[in-house]
Amino acid sequence: MLSGLAQAHSLDGLLDSVASACQASPALVTLLQSLGQREGEPAQVRQPEQVAAPAELREAFAAPDRVAINEDTWLLGVAARGDWHGVAVTALTRTLSLSEPGGEFAIELSGSPLEVQAALGKHLAFQHSKVAVDGVWQARGAQFVDGVNGENSTALVCPLPF
Repeated sequence: MLSGLAQAHSLDGLLDSVASACQASPALVTLLQSLGQREGEPAQVRQPEQVAAPAELREAFAAPDRVAINEDTWLLGVAARGDWHGVAVTALTRTLSLSEPGGEFAIELSGSPLEVQAALGKHLAFQHSKVAVDGVWQARGAQFVDGVNGENSTALVCPLPF
C-alpha cells in the first residue's frame, strides 16, 4: 500500500494536538472524516478515492482502505509515509459503526508502546482530562497499545472528536 508514496513527510503539525487530551486539529478531523462515511438505507460505507489531507501533505497518504470487523463495524484507514517527531507513522485509522455514533481513531507508529511513548514524550506532554459519558466520569487521553503489527507497532488510540 505504501508503494508510489513520496518520501516521508513531517506530520508534527497535523498530529501534535492529540497530545492535549486527544484533541484533534481541524485538519486531522477533516482527514479522519474523509476516510469514509455511512450513507444510504440500508447503511453502507462510502469512501473517496483520496483522503482530504492538507495540500502540503497529500503525497504522504495513499488511497483510503477499509476492513470489515463485523457486519456493523468497519475499520477505515489510510497508509502513511511520514514521521511524528522522528517516529515513523505507518497509518491513520478510525472505526465506523453503521448503527451507532462515536468510535475511536488511531495513529499507527513503528516501535513498541514503551519506545514510542518515550520518543514522543521528549517533544510532547501527553495530557488527560475527564469527561462525563452517560453520567460517568471517564479519563480522556491517548493510550499507547500494541498495534496491528504486534511488538513492532504501536497504536496511539483516542476517542473520535466528532
